[in-house]
Amino acid sequence: MKLRIQGNSLRLRLSEAEVTQFADAGQIEETISFSPDKTNALRYLLQQTSDKEVSVQFNHNTIVVSIPETMAQKWVDTDLIGFDDLIDLGNEKQLRIVVEKDLDCKH
Repeated sequence: MKLRIQGNSLRLRLSEAEVTQFADAGQIEETISFSPDKTNALRYLLQQTSDKEVSVQFNHNTIVVSIPETMAQKWVDTDLIGFDDLIDLGNEKQLRIVVEKDLDCKH
């Protein structure tokens, strides 16, 4: 799963195998380490949830993007390549979340 952060935009791109894993397990995660120290890493996770809206949390060096199960099922079960949503952060700021299938991915 690729992570791209630019401005107030967060994009997750999943290979075909990762989309299948996400469909089967309800979540997928990656970790990037910056040193041998396990606490010096960034973990990012995409998960299905029973909530009605897309949400994101950042705690303890972990980014968690949660998407409603109905949205997740539509995405994995159809030819839909991706979707995006805007999360209101208050103070006239928004975070754009984009989740896409990376079907030509050759990891």
